[in-house]
Amino acid sequence: SCIRNFAFRSVRGEADQRGSLVALDRLRFDFTAKGAMSTQEIKKAEEIVNGMIQEAKVVYAKDCPLAAAKAIQGLRAVFDETYPDPVRVVSIGIPVEDMLNDPSSAAGAVTSVEFCGGTHLQNSSHAGHFVIVSEEAIAKGIRRIVAITGAEAQKALRKSEGLNKQLADLETKVKIQTTPNKDVQHEIA
Repeated sequence: SCIRNFAFRSVRGEADQRGSLVALDRLRFDFTAKGAMSTQEIKKAEEIVNGMIQEAKVVYAKDCPLAAAKAIQGLRAVFDETYPDPVRVVSIGIPVEDMLNDPSSAAGAVTSVEFCGGTHLQNSSHAGHFVIVSEEAIAKGIRRIVAITGAEAQKALRKSEGLNKQLADLETKVKIQTTPNKDVQHEIA
């Protein structure tokens, strides 16, 4: 979910998490938004998440003093959430310790870093694949995406590839059927 949160922030700067559910093969993410995501925004979010998955980044987690953690540039937290002191900070690909040592660095802008109490993979590649299957409004100013991961996402991608191939085959058949027959045109002329 940390990678997904980073992707949505990259695609839609105003996207603040309002809720989340993470299961073995699917997830739900509720976020602030002024309107529906475009097809291009959904595709870009999937590309960012799948790119970070393919890069096989180490997932770092560390309990830190709350004040020190809040100083990390780009750190994300759930709005109106109260966090303990110390707080658990999770980062993808960059050690939390490095960000604590240089909290004003640009690290928080180039990777996911956030307060988080959930369980996590040890490496981003363990997520397998990520496919958004729906995006909808659930309240005024709040949108929800549902995505599948791992084997379920792989099945969806295979099905999509099969459908795209069928569509391409159908397009070829239609072109063949609608191409003017030169022999018939010659006879008519």
